Amino acid sequence: MQRTVFSMLKPGVKWRDCHFAAVDVAIEGLREIGVLVGEKGIYWLRRFWESNGDGGMRKRRRRGGGVMALEDFDAFTKDETYNHLKPGMTLTVEPGIYFNQPLYEDYLSTYPHGKSFVDETVLSKYWDVGGVRIEDVVLITEDGYENLTPAPKEIVDIERITGCGKSVI
Repeated sequence: MQRTVFSMLKPGVKWRDCHFAAVDVAIEGLREIGVLVGEKGIYWLRRFWESNGDGGMRKRRRRGGGVMALEDFDAFTKDETYNHLKPGMTLTVEPGIYFNQPLYEDYLSTYPHGKSFVDETVLSKYWDVGGVRIEDVVLITEDGYENLTPAPKEIVDIERITGCGKSVI
């Protein structure tokens, strides 16, 4: 998801297009591992992500270290003043995936039709995973972006640092 967003970062790009591209990558990944089934699963999950951004049923979203009401966030993402990336902007690229059973069940209580797009046997294997979010702060430059976060993100780099669970630092 992050690589997809990075490939899009440059002046003039709409931030919401970056968001939806990350969502599409997440959806495809969930289809590949068998959590989502059928074409309509794509639309169901996209609606879920569009409604709360990160797979959680939050009523508020973070922005710039603070929070804004969900109803204000929708206007924020549609406002062309803020939506296009411009040189000098700093923002976080932080797509994430969370397997949270209570939130999933809460969502299904409102949208029970969503259950038909999920293989719950496969999904149940991932509840203990929890989730992951890799966050990078980037600066939009005249011709692209500069990643201001030096932390490793690739599995091979993280395993090298952690010694695959052994303390090597």
